[in-house]
Amino acid sequence: MKTFTYLICFILTLGASSASHEAWAIQPIHPEKMDEVVSAHSKKEARFAKRMDRAQKRIARIVARVEHKIARKGMESSAAGIDLQDPVKKWMWFWILGWGAAIVFYVLATVLIVGTVGSGFGIAALLSLIGSLCGIFGTVSLIMWIVKMNS
Repeated sequence: MKTFTYLICFILTLGASSASHEAWAIQPIHPEKMDEVVSAHSKKEARFAKRMDRAQKRIARIVARVEHKIARKGMESSAAGIDLQDPVKKWMWFWILGWGAAIVFYVLATVLIVGTVGSGFGIAALLSLIGSLCGIFGTVSLIMWIVKMNS
């Protein structure tokens, strides 16, 4: 019964679509109307080019404004990032990076133990050891930073 219903629906759909087959035919463009089609295409391309030009000018203005703000505030020196040549700041960065690495390694070890239900305990123990060594290095760097900062 189900197959018969599908067959009837298919035949009715096919019959309805064949009645309007003339609308599906591709109509050729007459030579007199070719200029209208080409001009419509070129108008679209001109509008698109105009939009792209406006967007490019807008982006250039934004970049110029940001460069002006950076130059005015003197942010170029602070945007340099990590400075390991300064004898005081390098210990601060060692402290931050050491504690950050310790947190990352401890989280990886915990995820490995929980995710493998204890079967990855050897690798997790190694990651935990590396994390504790990074934490110790970070703590020693913190102490060195405090000593160098106050001296």
